[in-house]
Formats: sequence, C-alpha cells, structure tokens
Amino acid sequence: MTNPSDPSPAHAPSSAPGDDSARKRAEAELRASEARYRLLFEMESDAIVLVDVESLRIVDANRAAVAMYGYEREELLALTAADLSMQPEVTATSIRGPAGPGRVPLRYHRKKDGAVFPVEIANNTLELAGRPTILAAIRDVTERQRAEEARNQLEAQLRQAQKMEAIGHLSGGIAHDFNNILTSVMGYVALAAERPPVAGDAKLAHYLDQAQSAVQRARDLIRQMLTFSRGQRGEPRPMSIAELVTESSKLLRSTLPSSIELSTQLDHGLPRTLIDPVHFEQVLLNLCINARDAMEGTGTIHVTLGWIDLSGEVCASCRQRIDGMYLALAVADSGPGIVAGIIDRMFEPFFTTKEVGKGSGMGLATVHGIVHEYGGHVCVDTRSGVGATFRVLLQPLGEGAQVAAGSVEGAAAADSGPGRLHGRVLVVDDDDMVASLLEEMLAGWGLEATVIRNPLEAYDWFVRDPARVDLVLTDYTMPRMTGIELAQRLTLARADLPVLLYSGYGTDIDPEQAARSGVCALIAKPVEPRRLFEILREHLPDVSRPGSSY
Repeated sequence: MTNPSDPSPAHAPSSAPGDDSARKRAEAELRASEARYRLLFEMESDAIVLVDVESLRIVDANRAAVAMYGYEREELLALTAADLSMQPEVTATSIRGPAGPGRVPLRYHRKKDGAVFPVEIANNTLELAGRPTILAAIRDVTERQRAEEARNQLEAQLRQAQKMEAIGHLSGGIAHDFNNILTSVMGYVALAAERPPVAGDAKLAHYLDQAQSAVQRARDLIRQMLTFSRGQRGEPRPMSIAELVTESSKLLRSTLPSSIELSTQLDHGLPRTLIDPVHFEQVLLNLCINARDAMEGTGTIHVTLGWIDLSGEVCASCRQRIDGMYLALAVADSGPGIVAGIIDRMFEPFFTTKEVGKGSGMGLATVHGIVHEYGGHVCVDTRSGVGATFRVLLQPLGEGAQVAAGSVEGAAAADSGPGRLHGRVLVVDDDDMVASLLEEMLAGWGLEATVIRNPLEAYDWFVRDPARVDLVLTDYTMPRMTGIELAQRLTLARADLPVLLYSGYGTDIDPEQAARSGVCALIAKPVEPRRLFEILREHLPDVSRPGSSY
C-alpha cells in the first residue's frame, strides 16, 4: 500500500482541466497581442527604436529604422543611440533626462555610409523587463527641410524682385529729373560751340568737346541704370568690340582698386558686331567686378579679344552646343577658381556666394541675358587655385552689314551744311530750365517758338487758333496731363498737326499708343540738339531742305 504522506509525484495535486485551458488561452492572447504590436511596430513608416536609458544601447528597431540608417538589424542593435547622433553628448543627456513624453524638433543623425541628415524625434519613457526604456519615433525631415529652404529662397527672391521694382520706380523718377538737367547742359554746350569766338579758339573748342563728351557719358549712365532696374531694351548698332573695350577700360581702371592690375590684349582688325554699347559695357563691367570679388581685391584681370573656332563647346549658361567662328571676349582672373557646384547655378538670378548685403546675385544673370539677346553665348574655364576665365562669344557682322552701316554714317556726314529752319513751334514743358533752353535753341535755328509751361493752358491757347503753329514739341511727364493726352486733344482739334514727344521714360511709352494719339516722333532725353534739328527738319511743313546747321 502506499503511504498517504509520501510526497511522490503520484500523490502531487493536479490542476483542474479548466485551469489549463484558461492559461493556454491567456498565453495565446498574449502571443497574438505581441504579434499585433510587432506588426504595427514593423509597419510604421517612421523609424522606431527602443533605447535602454542606463546603457544607451539600442534594444530593438523596426524595419524603417534599419532602412533609414543603412545598417543590418544586428549591426544596429550593437550600437548606442549616441553612435547615431552628430551630437552624442546632447543625445545622452536628453535620454537620461526627466521621464515622460518629449519632442526634439531638429537634430542631425549619421547613416552607416557617413551621410548626415536632419531628423525630428518624438519619444516617451516606458519600463521594459524592469528597466527604464525610451521609445523614440524618428522621422527623416530632409525633404521637408529642402522644401522650406526652397520656399525661403522664393520668398527672398520675391522680396528682391519687389525691391528691384521699387528701385526701378525710384530710378525712373531720378532719370527724368536728371535727364532734364542733362538736356539743358547738352543744349547750352551746343549753343556755346556755335558762337563765333569758338571757331578761332582751339583750346575753348576742345574744352566744349570734352564737356559734351562728359554729358554723353552721363546720359549713357542713366540709360544703364534704367536697363538694370527696368529691363530697358538697348539700341543695337554695328560696333567695334576693340574700341568698346578700350573706351570701357578707362572706367574700369577707376572702378578697380590699385591692388588689381588690369591688362588688355585686343585684336583691332576684327569685324564689327551688332550690340548696344551700353549693354556691352554692362557685360564687361559685371565680369570684371565678378573677377575683382573672386580675387578679394588683389590680383590680375586680363582682358583679351580675338577669333575663336568652336566645335562641340557647351554654353555655360544656356547649355546649348556651340559650333562655328565667334568673336571671343575673354576676362580672366588670378583668383582661386570656381567650385564645380557653383558653375551650374551662377547664372541664375539672385544666386550669389557673397555675404548678405554684398551682392544682389544679378551680375552674371545680367551678362547671360544681354549676351543671349544678341545671339551670343558664355563659356567658363576654371581650375582650382588657377583662376577663372569667362569667354563672351558674339557673332560677327557680315561685310554687307558693315558697308551699309558705313554708308549711313557717310550719308549723315554728307548731309551737314549751313541752313536754317522755318516755322512756328509750340513748346510745352513744365521744367523752366528745359523750356528756356528749347526756346533759345529753336530761335537760334530760325524758328518762332512759343513756350507754355502748363499743358492745360497750352491746349486752351491752341484751340483758340489751331492754325497759329506748325508743330508742337511737348514733354511726356507733366502735372495734370501727360504729353500723350495733350497730343490726343491737340490732334482732335487739328488732325494734320505734327506732335513731337520727348521723355526720359522711354520704356513706359507704347509707340503704337503714341502714334494713335497723334505723336509722329518719340525723342529720348536728354535731347541731343543734332537729333532734334533733324527731326524738326523732317516734320516741319515749311523747311529749308538744302542743309543743316550741323
């Protein structure tokens, strides 16, 4: 018989069948719950890692974390959280800080291949196997950061564009006032040159010529300002590049510091090209300023001009293939060269590597725009530590074009001889200085001039007897009525009336609208006496045709 007190297995208490079923169900539910949470853990698009607070070891990571950091799972679990961070000490302090939910708006992590990328982290503290653990959801915000940077760049460009527009309006007003002054100076210098004593005084004639050249230079600077700020189109004509470089070099030498040497090597036998001289000066000036800044104020700028025969070359700004013969203007500097990544973007508007406030990013963009407007291209050669060379390629004019240009100049020169104008002219201008000059100048040419400084008064005076004048010469910008509006009213009263309109706002006037309003000629300020004389001679009905006082 067996002993009831014998503690052998045969007498051990056994669990009821119901207890085993409950335990198995609980274990199954626990496994199912773990499977569901593991599935959620693995399917989450953000990288999720579990980090032991004390050791900083990564105790678990989902597939997204493995993919984002580029490690195998086993490699990732052998690392600490500090190994992934570009700021390991900051990361360690943050993990061991106060428990509870938290958010890190921006931190930089490192992948297995060494690439650094921005992340955003949301974390919370939990207990795992009796140890405090951080659960961190990590999101790569590279694309979002790029989008924000792009948006910020667009906003900055918009602000720059708005600033340029404001500068354009301001410069337009300055140009108008300054052109009135230049008109007076240019006109009075021309009147002084006509005085008999000048013919017998070579030195005085030279002084007046120099004054006239200075005024023309100021006129070109005003046009350049308008071109920069308002996109004013140029006036292309056949020009010698060598002569333009020689003339522009005078300005360049005064612009560059004495620590920069400027040298030129020009082929003066090259054919001409069709370009606006002010636009060409902008191109050369911008390239030389770019070279000056690249050398940080010390070095050599070498400007050369010659023929170049290209085959398969690629334009650095428009990326088109270039083949054939071109006139090549090269601007080389002795600076550090251009970084490869910058070459692809340096012709973009507003792109600059200079500090804030030291460059608008429009210099090379302006070069690109002007050169391509005239059918040219820009090539760039650079090596680190050697410097950079910008080559502007322009198309030469054919022989026929050059002869035609020369014949026009010859015709203009031949049509210069003694003569006077005849007729009655109404001058309408609110500027006293310009009005007085025109009155004196027209009288000197034999014309009977009536000057009225208010456009409304001029209209009232005219309509009382529309036949009393042969031609009207009016400014464009005046208080209470523009020159276009005045022309429209005057020609309604007398359809055959010639109206000449002059203005410093050349790009603001639509030629077709002006013609519909009765304007038969537009004259840019500052008004050149020679040009004005020829236009008057063309449009006055009663004119002495044989010659000109110019």
